[in-house]
Amino acid sequence: MNNIDNVVSDQKAGYMTGGSIISRAGARPMRVYMVGACIEHLGYVTLTGGVLKYKFDAESPWEPSWGDMFPNMTAAKSACDADSACIGFNSRGFTVTLAGLGPVNIEHATQCLYLKQVAPQRANYMMVPYLTWIGISHSSILNIVDNAEQAKMECESSACVAWSTDGRYMIGPLSFTEFVPSETGATMYLRPACMEKLGYKEKYQASTVVSMNGIYGMASGKMPSGKEAEQFCNLDYRCTGFSYDGTYVIGAAKVVFTYPGKCAYMKDPCAPMRGFAAYNDVNIKPMYSPSSRANQTALADVYQTCLADPSCRAFNNARYMWSTDWLVPELQESYVEDAPGICLYYKLS
Repeated sequence: MNNIDNVVSDQKAGYMTGGSIISRAGARPMRVYMVGACIEHLGYVTLTGGVLKYKFDAESPWEPSWGDMFPNMTAAKSACDADSACIGFNSRGFTVTLAGLGPVNIEHATQCLYLKQVAPQRANYMMVPYLTWIGISHSSILNIVDNAEQAKMECESSACVAWSTDGRYMIGPLSFTEFVPSETGATMYLRPACMEKLGYKEKYQASTVVSMNGIYGMASGKMPSGKEAEQFCNLDYRCTGFSYDGTYVIGAAKVVFTYPGKCAYMKDPCAPMRGFAAYNDVNIKPMYSPSSRANQTALADVYQTCLADPSCRAFNNARYMWSTDWLVPELQESYVEDAPGICLYYKLS
């Protein structure tokens, strides 16, 4: 039995989105689009899709000094909160120390990694504690200065893509999904060209959005700023996209790559919800009967009900819920079938 997340998905910094192709013998391939969002924990930096490895690429802590394994994420968090040597935990119930930390990638669609926050958040940067970047080209240049503030200042006045609290900054290509432990335990700050935004499936650099001609392109408008266009699009369900020149679009939209320094975003029709992986255009097969159908008319209320109920494993945008009596923690290919227009939410373990 294949697991749906054994296929490749794209990790966008902080939120995971991706297209998964599942091959089934004797049947046409089923294309599953999935996004997910991890529940945040105060005092920790969330790496959605983060896969924890220990030293020597170990899957589990070989030594007591590397970390520990617990029955679930809640127990792991409690243990990490109480242990000054612990620097993080994951959704599988594993904890990790700086001594045991190995390489990390953030491309696994149904895992969440939490690292203790030891430095302040910085606007327009993705913060990653205890890890450092991997250069992916001979043109990547590492620079070392006296302190963190100087590294930040140098980074903001150059073609820099990342800096860290131990006084380093990087110019040139680097990976935004694969990291290695920092020798000094420093926090790094990554500067993506366009920041990820929850609820939007695509981002485009140097772009703006415009309305399509014809019956599918309904309307467009212009706000005084990109931030106001974003706020409008977040609050109005009809809005399909916006860009940081202040443009928003209702209905069909297209992206025009003519605006250096601006970013455009297209809304995700199957928006992620924290604590769940969202699968677009699929549903649980009828043989796995729903345990209930919520009385609430708002999908957000169904989400809150399932999130708070330990026996609830999944729900969809038709407000049906499935229990743990039917479904195991990892969504299996055999559970689902094509269902255009259905958005299935499966609880992250």
